[in-house]
Amino acid sequence: MRIQWSKKQTQELDWARRHHPVAHVRVKSLALWNIGQGHGLGAAADGVGVTRQSVRFWIRRFSAAGVAGLHVRPGRGRPSRVDPEEVLRVLEQSPRAFGLAQERWTLAALRRVVSSLRHLRSLRSVGYVMARLGLAPKRGQYRRQSPDPEYTKKKPVRSGASSKPANGRRR
Repeated sequence: MRIQWSKKQTQELDWARRHHPVAHVRVKSLALWNIGQGHGLGAAADGVGVTRQSVRFWIRRFSAAGVAGLHVRPGRGRPSRVDPEEVLRVLEQSPRAFGLAQERWTLAALRRVVSSLRHLRSLRSVGYVMARLGLAPKRGQYRRQSPDPEYTKKKPVRSGASSKPANGRRR
C-alpha cells in the first residue's frame, strides 16, 4: 500500500511521533509516518508491533481527522465491573459498621466488603481502582475526642516550653 501524505500531514506526523504527550498517539504516528516514507504496510505494522488491519484503521482515522483522530475515543474498551458509587458509599462509613474489628479501611477489607471489588485478584488491582476514583491512601492517626458536647470549652490549653532555647541555638 503506497500512500503519499501532503507536506502538512507529513510535518504533523513527524511532530506527533517525536513529541506528542500521549504514548499511543506517538506509536500510531510513527507507523503512519513510516508509510509516508515509503515503507510497506506490513513493515510499518511490524515496526510498532500491531496488525496490518490496525494500521489500515489508523490511516482512515488520520485521513479524516489528522492526529486528533489517532486518540482513543472515550467509551472504548471493556466497561469496568466496579461500581464507583458502592465503593464511595462504603468508604464513607467505618469498617466497624460492616462487622470488621478495625478502625481504618485497608485494601483487603475493601475487597471483602465491596461486592464489585471481589472479582479482583490482587490488592494492587484494588489500589488501581482507588487511584482511578481519585482516592489516595493516607496513614490515619488515632484521634480521640470526648463525647461531651462541651469538650472544646473544657479542653485544657497546652502551654509547653519551646524546644528551642531563647538564643535560637540548639543544645
